[in-house]
Amino acid sequence: MSAGDISGTTIEGGTDGTLVGNTGDRLKVDANFSAPPTVAEREFPTFTVYVTNIAPGNNKSMLSLLNASGSTVVIRLREIRIINVQTTAVTGVMNTFDLLRMTGHSAGTSITPAAHDSTDSLNVAVTARTGGTISGEVAGPLRRWKYSSDEHGVGAQDVQSMNAVMQYASPLYQPISKTKPITLNANQGIHIKQTVNTTVGTFDLMFVFTQES
Repeated sequence: MSAGDISGTTIEGGTDGTLVGNTGDRLKVDANFSAPPTVAEREFPTFTVYVTNIAPGNNKSMLSLLNASGSTVVIRLREIRIINVQTTAVTGVMNTFDLLRMTGHSAGTSITPAAHDSTDSLNVAVTARTGGTISGEVAGPLRRWKYSSDEHGVGAQDVQSMNAVMQYASPLYQPISKTKPITLNANQGIHIKQTVNTTVGTFDLMFVFTQES
């Protein structure tokens, strides 16, 4: 029998084994189809933690995120942004921002992440801070960025204005296809540390992350 040729093929009844094809015969097909997943089942609870007008400092933790929930949830980073929002004239420097793993944070200012869907709740053991005291910092950054703290504003295009366009238009970090995002398992955290000895300038910083149970 050639491919696609079904001549000579017989179908037997599922109960009595007789050939299907006689007058009055019926073929019964049972198919169990699952209902399509709901939006809530396809998408994980998503949160943004955003801090504004943060002055740099030597080895200052600009923004930190900690998953201290034990083994109940997993946090996955979906987007990171650092934006120079300095508009008043200053003599800036080249700031260095390191993205580092850590295991604890305290003090500083607590920041409440905002849910993208108001019906979602963030585990209370997932916390964010700016200017926090960091513990368990892992040597060696996952990412490093350098940005000037000079002001940007109206007028002729310069390095600061070009940087501003890139900072607003494109995230500094976003997982690419077929790669795992930066993941915070039980008692793991991440923070952005500014490592240059300066207090000049102001920056907005943002983490977007999902929570998975």
